[in-house]
Amino acid sequence: MGITQEQWNSLMQGSGGSNASVRNMHAEIGTGRLTFQGTVPYKGVDVTATLGGAVQAEGGHLVFHADSLLLGGVNAPG
Repeated sequence: MGITQEQWNSLMQGSGGSNASVRNMHAEIGTGRLTFQGTVPYKGVDVTATLGGAVQAEGGHLVFHADSLLLGGVNAPG
């Protein structure tokens, strides 16, 4: 499974993020679960951002429902 930087940035922006530039990104898929992780600048410091959620097949497409966003290992504000 792959994801482009543009797709990752769009996911982050759609989850309440800013125009963060994501580096060192990767995705992991497990049983019914998808996790994206990368490094983003947050308040002047580079932190690890982790976006996780459920993934399922609907109508011939994979649908991702984000349910958590962690910045530096803690829940993101908002």
